[in-house]
Amino acid sequence: MEDFAQLAAGAAILRVDIHKGDLVARAMPGAAWTIEWSSKGEMGDAPVIERDGATLWVRQPHGHPHRRRLDVRLTIPTGVEEVNLHNGSGRIDAAGLRGRLRLKCGNGALALRESAGDAEATGGNGAVEIEGFEGVLNASSGNGRVRLSGSRGEATLHSGNGNVDVADAEGQIRATTGNGNISLTEVGGVAEANSGHGSVYIDAPRGLAGRVTTAMGSIHVSRGALGPSRLTSSMGSIDCRAALLPGAYTLESGMGTVALTLPAGARARIDAQTSFGRVRSDFPLVQVGRSGPMSFGGMRMVGSIGEGTPDVEVTLRSDKGGVNLRRGAVDDTASFSLGDTGTGFSAQERAMGEAGWAAAATMDMRDLADLAASAASAASAATSAVSAVKTAFARSAPSHPEHPSRPPASTSSAAPTAPTAPTAPTAPTAPTAPTAPTAPTAPAMPMSAPAPPAMPTSTPAPAGEADSTARLAVLEALARGEISVDEAEALLSRAG
Repeated sequence: MEDFAQLAAGAAILRVDIHKGDLVARAMPGAAWTIEWSSKGEMGDAPVIERDGATLWVRQPHGHPHRRRLDVRLTIPTGVEEVNLHNGSGRIDAAGLRGRLRLKCGNGALALRESAGDAEATGGNGAVEIEGFEGVLNASSGNGRVRLSGSRGEATLHSGNGNVDVADAEGQIRATTGNGNISLTEVGGVAEANSGHGSVYIDAPRGLAGRVTTAMGSIHVSRGALGPSRLTSSMGSIDCRAALLPGAYTLESGMGTVALTLPAGARARIDAQTSFGRVRSDFPLVQVGRSGPMSFGGMRMVGSIGEGTPDVEVTLRSDKGGVNLRRGAVDDTASFSLGDTGTGFSAQERAMGEAGWAAAATMDMRDLADLAASAASAASAATSAVSAVKTAFARSAPSHPEHPSRPPASTSSAAPTAPTAPTAPTAPTAPTAPTAPTAPTAPAMPMSAPAPPAMPTSTPAPAGEADSTARLAVLEALARGEISVDEAEALLSRAG
């Protein structure tokens, strides 16, 4: 139209409403206002153009029972502060826009490129694609894919039924989908990703931190560097193979395997637990007691790896599934499988985590000597710890109260006359006394005789069995690392 440029000159707001057809808008610095349109109908189907103050309206005519298709192409200067584009059925293709942007497409694809400002892009049934945007963005599709690339700023992306893809983006990103996958590729900043039914893929993150959640799907992180994050899957596996920046991390699955790869030189504090499964680690960890409710088949292992103060704190959890901590280059882990186990435990961790725990699970008081020998073969540090416990038990053994079947007089008088006890004439002349055969054993109780041989003679009575049970509990706690050697020695002395 010849008078369109004159009518549109100086307009700060543009509103376009098309019922059926394609709508294309381009904003360029210094450009003049132009409009092109095409329709299969009569001349009466030409767009209606009106000016209301600072607002320029472009509308498709009303009143037709079956509206014909009207395609419109606009060129506008970049000085327009607000642009509203609406299309009921057809695509919207806009580029170079600045300011407050509102784009809505009922049934068709929507694309916004090389634009900036505060934008809302909504698709009812079709894909939404945003490229090269700077500012605050809210993009959504009821039924279609949402894709964002080359953006800087804050972006909220949602699809009711479709994938959400983000690539080469920096800033604050929130991506959600009811049914579809989410991919974050070469993304930095802070992100929140949530899929109701789909997996989440994070590839080559640029220090990306945040929270990732999926109700039914897996989570995969590969290459790049991940910032402090929480990864949660209700029903799916989690596999992280990216480098971890300093901070805290939680990887948690309700039903699935949780796997993490760390480089050989990593400095990290690890807490790995499964309620029903096994924990496998290529790094030295120690099995400890349970943390909270756990089924019979559960396992928990903790430890600090690397030299110096840990840079990373990692919590690995699976309710029903295994937990795997792998050693390897974060960018190349093909040689590691979920079933791999590792070696390289330190001397003390190996002894306390394997030999000490295995022995404590089955031993009684007569097995102390065997436990000491097993620990000594594993490491000298563990030998010292077990020997200290054994010494504490030996000191506490004579302090047991007299056995009910042993006459108090014989035990109290035998101690000062231990050297002459064998010549007592009463032992052979009392055949009817039920305790006569045990009289010669009374001198063996003092410390002059070796402690281990004397221990079995004090166990048959019920009181001795209770003491053995208490000491076994103390030794099991020591083997799990829950108490120190000094605490174990104090508890054993108290039990005696």
